[in-house]
Amino acid sequence: MDSQNTSEKLPVGVIGAGVFGTAIANLLAENRDVILYTRRAEVVSTILSARTNAGQKVHERIKPTDNIEEITTGCNLIFPVVPSGNFRAMAISFSPFLRPDHILIH
Repeated sequence: MDSQNTSEKLPVGVIGAGVFGTAIANLLAENRDVILYTRRAEVVSTILSARTNAGQKVHERIKPTDNIEEITTGCNLIFPVVPSGNFRAMAISFSPFLRPDHILIH
């Protein structure tokens, strides 16, 4: 099986559901399904119920999650969009779930 064709069908991951992460997820969702990771379960609930986050409408192709394993198993391409001060802690949290074939764009 051609991994290029398979990865093109997978959703794109975005880590960080703040203002910028939500904006990036909305842009990506114009062309692909997106899994948007947030640490907070209440943000997941708000996105699912109101389809809004951080003062923005959330594209219908965005699936929110607070489960690290869900985003890492469901996506090969991941955009970490977290404040610089939180980047190291995020990388440490995600490191047990990342594989050599993951592509992170920061």
